[in-house]
Amino acid sequence: MGRKEDNIKKAQTLLHQKERIRNIGTAAHVDHGKTTLSDSLIAGAGMISEELAGQQLFMDFDEQEQARGITINAAIASMVHDFEGGQFLINLIDTPGHVDFGGDVTRAMRAIDGVIILDDAVEGIMPQTETVIRQALKERVRPVLFINKVDRLVNELKISPDQMQQRFQKIIGVVNDRIRKFLPEDLGAKWPVNVEAGSVAFGSAYHKWALSVPYMKRTGITFKDVYKHCQEGTMKELAKKAPLHNVVLNMVIRHLPNPLEAQKTRIPVIWKGDLESPIGKAMMTVDENGPVGFMVTKIIVD
Repeated sequence: MGRKEDNIKKAQTLLHQKERIRNIGTAAHVDHGKTTLSDSLIAGAGMISEELAGQQLFMDFDEQEQARGITINAAIASMVHDFEGGQFLINLIDTPGHVDFGGDVTRAMRAIDGVIILDDAVEGIMPQTETVIRQALKERVRPVLFINKVDRLVNELKISPDQMQQRFQKIIGVVNDRIRKFLPEDLGAKWPVNVEAGSVAFGSAYHKWALSVPYMKRTGITFKDVYKHCQEGTMKELAKKAPLHNVVLNMVIRHLPNPLEAQKTRIPVIWKGDLESPIGKAMMTVDENGPVGFMVTKIIVD
């Protein structure tokens, strides 16, 4: 059995283990690297070739997406990730970043419980970054942060390791400011991303490496090491020490909610019916045997 087939078999066994499921998405300003990140995560799970990740654009299946180099339609993929001796099913939706396709982002947020917010380390927080943060929080989708294209800070802006950390702090500060702004006070105090706790990671989706502060403490990798690998063009070595899919998916499992946890916060906001009714209780508890309900998140004209 090949790795892809094995992944599918594992996913089927995890479908009813709700604590081991994460329904997540990626969201960002256009060209900040969502689809490349998705490709690299899928490659890490053995679903596509690692060599083609970032070039194949597995999640951009439409001809116009391939031609324009942007995501137009939300696309979904599932993968299994090993974490602390257990296996977890990750259902991932890659959303568009261009402002013209914001409706797809909103609809995708209705189908997920957590989101990886990507930000280009060079460009920083852009208008559409703020928009997708607001869209996620409006649907009570909990965020983590991935700061992408870190190699550009070294090779294009020529900044020092200390300046790199300062730039990260600025990006994290803006993201947390928006989280507090767009959420009620109770969630606004709980949901900001925390670099020390590990709900922030940084790296290069294209070069398939990522780091978080907890991972750096565990492995001994420093910002000076990152700087050196970027400067010397040895990021393949860094990717072996700090594989992107491990660091990012570990962050997802540790900091984003499973369906049972998420619905307690989400259902009262996205569903306006009686929470004490049979269907209301079933949705709040993710009861597989409860009444059937539907939420339309994608419409395709044939």
